[in-house]
Amino acid sequence: MLTRVSVIVVVFNGVKTIDKAIQSVLKQTCKNVELVIIDGGSADGTVEILKKHKAENLKWISEPDEGIYDAMNKGIRIASGEWLYFLGADDELFDNKILENIFIEFSLEDVEFLYGNVKRGGNKKPYDGEFDYPKLLKKNR
Repeated sequence: MLTRVSVIVVVFNGVKTIDKAIQSVLKQTCKNVELVIIDGGSADGTVEILKKHKAENLKWISEPDEGIYDAMNKGIRIASGEWLYFLGADDELFDNKILENIFIEFSLEDVEFLYGNVKRGGNKKPYDGEFDYPKLLKKNR
């Protein structure tokens, strides 16, 4: 059975980057993907970008929030996926098949948590090397 993945993006005044983040999710070959965007009430044109995207698998709201974690929790409440993937509003998924590669090609039956490496900048070097559980906790406080 195909797992449903909810990609949650929280954004506030992200007009310069949000479209690339949206496109990287909507172009995924994995068809059971839902995109949930929580906008904190942007006033820079972000909402206009959200309005131009019409996709069955896209849900978004724009309203003031209490910060990034409040917005993430709103996204969790709206999401319907078995898996939640948090994507930064200024980030993009690595390629169009990345979710298919993870959620279709691998057995995740006994997996509760996944962490993927991040590549930054034009050189696409991994961010801060490999992570283990203690390093993940320390770097993501």
